[in-house]
Amino acid sequence: MSVTRVAGMPDYTNSGASRFIPEIWSGKLQEKFYLSTVWNAITNNAYEGEIKDQGDTVIIRSTPTMTISDYQKGQKLNYERQETTALELLINKGKYFAFTCDDIDKYQSDVKIMNLFSDDAAEQMKITIDADVLDTISTSTDLHASNVGATAGHISSSYNLGASGAPVQITKANVLEYIIDCGSVLDEENVPEQGRWMVIPSWFANCIKKSDLFNWSLMPAMA
Repeated sequence: MSVTRVAGMPDYTNSGASRFIPEIWSGKLQEKFYLSTVWNAITNNAYEGEIKDQGDTVIIRSTPTMTISDYQKGQKLNYERQETTALELLINKGKYFAFTCDDIDKYQSDVKIMNLFSDDAAEQMKITIDADVLDTISTSTDLHASNVGATAGHISSSYNLGASGAPVQITKANVLEYIIDCGSVLDEENVPEQGRWMVIPSWFANCIKKSDLFNWSLMPAMA
């Protein structure tokens, strides 16, 4: 903090000619906060070893669904010739970061600027990939019609998960019902309950915390 001087008093601060009072640069940088990312938790790298270069296509085969028929003694059996449609995993996206730092600047700097820049770039990379992955999922044409929209449900078609132009308005009153509906849609697709997850934004979590579920979770402590 610069102290006000009366006329005629010498200026010993860093902005004066003498510079007896030094300017101090802290070795501790201001803490930087980053957006939370989820892509690493909701994706897998099972096929990473089979990917050699960007642009490769990995063909993923699937098990056919066998048909079970009624049988009568002595009848002639009808044999199926099973065929499935393979899934193509196209590696067509890439991200990068690049920066330069002169050796003299690196040597003379009082902080490890190469590590500092690299750490920040890694965080920015995670955030960029996260946004790209979530945007690709939400706009994908590969989503099965039974799992999205106002008539979701492979068997019943009775669950309204929201549609483009007609979203479901989530509130603390209906947030639990919506989560249960999402689970029921997975049930109708025979998705195992173990390992299920849901990506939610902070405002959605806010509705859960204000819902009856949160109030119920406090009951044992209040009893």
